[in-house]
Amino acid sequence: MKNGKVLVLLVTIAILPGLVISGCGNKKDKTSEKAATGVPPSLADPSAAAPIRVVLTGQQMSELKIPLQTVASQVSQYTLSAPGTVFAAQNHIGIVSAPVDGRIISLPVQEGQRVRKGQVILEMESLVYGTLVAEYLQAAAEVDLQSNQLARMEKLQEKRINAEMDVEKTRADHTRAVASLNASYAKLKTLGVSDSEIDGLKSTDRINPRLKIHAPISGVIDSHKVDLGQAIPANDPMATIISLDQVLVKAYISPEDGTLVRTGDSVRISHRLINEEPLRAVISTINPGLDENNRSVILNILLSQKNAVLKPGDNVRTEITTRSPVAVLTVSMDAVTYDHNDPIVFVCLASDTYEMRKIRIREIVNGFAVVTAGLNPGENVAVGQVFSLKALSRFKLISEE
Repeated sequence: MKNGKVLVLLVTIAILPGLVISGCGNKKDKTSEKAATGVPPSLADPSAAAPIRVVLTGQQMSELKIPLQTVASQVSQYTLSAPGTVFAAQNHIGIVSAPVDGRIISLPVQEGQRVRKGQVILEMESLVYGTLVAEYLQAAAEVDLQSNQLARMEKLQEKRINAEMDVEKTRADHTRAVASLNASYAKLKTLGVSDSEIDGLKSTDRINPRLKIHAPISGVIDSHKVDLGQAIPANDPMATIISLDQVLVKAYISPEDGTLVRTGDSVRISHRLINEEPLRAVISTINPGLDENNRSVILNILLSQKNAVLKPGDNVRTEITTRSPVAVLTVSMDAVTYDHNDPIVFVCLASDTYEMRKIRIREIVNGFAVVTAGLNPGENVAVGQVFSLKALSRFKLISEE
């Protein structure tokens, strides 16, 4: 019995190493098989895989007739379209405000009437103005008095009749009188009183509180904000004058397009009511910040016009012609398709061979992609039948699986 147990134990010990070796060998074979399986080519990472090339048959070439575009590095010219609005240009709009408290007594011009700079557009009676006129006349009289007194004292000084101190005191009084007159003159000028009107104040015995308001610019009365007999406090607006000889067009473009435009770029301005050729101008300035309402870059375009074609409030269409600041690679968007989220093109290597190439696009302008990686100058890309080439490339990947 004991001999039988010993025999079984010896047989087991002899077989066990073989089983262990066999098990290890099977495990190694399975690992090798798993490593050799991998992922299908259609699901593999394109950056790690070899370039995908499509070879066309003669029949496919004749049927597809793929057009090509040569990639070139050049300074590209763009035409950007943007909406715009017309505003009154600076220095071509005048706001007439009441310089002092008063009452409207005359409105010699009406809304829509053309006026010239310096023309009287309304008159008002003002107690404040009358007081300033009185101060000016008093100061002028005091200057005359002190001038005569100083001349008399200087003559007496020449004859050594009075002391030097008396002459100096009279000269100081004269200087103070002149300063007071200049201050009164400045107050009248701030009210818009002309020099001829100030000179005429001395020729009248009565003080007339009638203040004339003059047009600050030549143009057309756009609005009257007062009526006859109306009491107006100081600094209240009374009228608006607009000159249409020059207007300001504000064009609104996206922040992306804003990186392309520069001051001095040419602009064509069109309006649906203009039957003539579009008006031409250039970009005068570019606002540094974005518009608060539509988050756009604002282009300021000063437009000189003869026939007052455009008026403040008009909506226009602008076309800005600009150039890239440096040479760039551009391809038509007809050549671009997408593999997942990656833009790709098909580069022609031979008459029947195309390589699918991943590219990097910085921006898209006017149907052209500005390419920063993936293409080289001189290469030809397909700009037609791109989806057919993509389908053939996918078919090739699937067939390789």
